[in-house]
Amino acid sequence: MTKIIRYLWSTFLLTFPFSIRFLIYEDASYRFGNFNPWVSGFVYLPEVLLLLVFCLWFISKLKTKNYKLKINARWLWVIFGLFALNAFIVALIKGDSFLGAMFILRLFEVLVVMWLIIDKILKPKQVIILLLCGAFLQIIWGFMQFQLNHSLGLTFLGESIIGPDVLGVAKTNLDGGIKQIRAYGTFLHPNIFAGYLLVILFLSLKYLKNLHKIFLLAMIACGIYLTGSRAAMLVGLI
Repeated sequence: MTKIIRYLWSTFLLTFPFSIRFLIYEDASYRFGNFNPWVSGFVYLPEVLLLLVFCLWFISKLKTKNYKLKINARWLWVIFGLFALNAFIVALIKGDSFLGAMFILRLFEVLVVMWLIIDKILKPKQVIILLLCGAFLQIIWGFMQFQLNHSLGLTFLGESIIGPDVLGVAKTNLDGGIKQIRAYGTFLHPNIFAGYLLVILFLSLKYLKNLHKIFLLAMIACGIYLTGSRAAMLVGLI
């Protein structure tokens, strides 16, 4: 079972940016008219994979009677508490208990990721390598979108339908009235893509040598430029 858990955990780390999702809940007010994905309930295929990994991992811990994991970093609990408070406030204002339950599920998934990392199913460097491979794939994907100025048509992998004339797509206005789309990769928005790249950059620097760091910085900088996220550029520079 250990090998299966490692394989599934590796697959999750590599593919979690893919926004392969299934709509399971939609507010009636959006059923006829403009569809708003941010107040609708989606189940993402990578999170189903994550919960499967957790179930197998938890069963294996029960069999070995070694399933007590302590997280001593207080700041992690503070951050988690703030996320929980935010979810509660949003659910309260929205008045939608189903969406509130989905927020809580996502918070539980954060804990699952923390537990699996702490338990060292994979060595830290292996985790970093998988995350970097996923990031490089997304950067190449985003570069192709930027060059073609439209999506690659791989919606079955979670890619959004994007183009210069598609409403709601993040674009940059160039000279001559030309609209250049910002790179999405398989994310729902370029800003999310940029945030993902920044997090992987910060996590990876500790494990890379000097030449590898220069290459990583160049790749991540290129990816963030393609997303057009000014906030990510500023944070990266700082």
